[in-house]
Amino acid sequence: QEKIKTTDAEVVQWLASQPLFQNHGQFDDNIYKLYVTNYLRSNPRDFEEEVRGLLTIDKIVNQVRSKIVVKDEELRTLYNQEPAQKDLAPDDKKFESEKEEFKKKVTRGKTSDEMKKLLDGLRNKLKIDLETMKKIFDSEEKS
Repeated sequence: QEKIKTTDAEVVQWLASQPLFQNHGQFDDNIYKLYVTNYLRSNPRDFEEEVRGLLTIDKIVNQVRSKIVVKDEELRTLYNQEPAQKDLAPDDKKFESEKEEFKKKVTRGKTSDEMKKLLDGLRNKLKIDLETMKKIFDSEEKS
């Protein structure tokens, strides 16, 4: 619906930036083809389409994340509800020192929730299988 696409140039740029496919700091087409055919047991075209799909998903995740706003009051409330803080008196200094990291955690959780809702709505329309999507979300939540 958002018409988010990943261009050929973006796929090529991503592939060229991967250290695995480089030799002396330069993209090596032979290494790339050997890796894809022998290790992944795929062909370059299929692999590139998989990369395109993953890059597109990454764009969607970033778009969803950019729309998430967590106000300081909500953040403070959530922080004080954390198990480590629950039985302690509110500590403004501690909150301020941990605020940015905690905000990232809350944003990751909200992004994951929004993406899971989106995935449920698109379940039968996706070209990428559900297991791949779960791997992406799991790694997103851990990062």
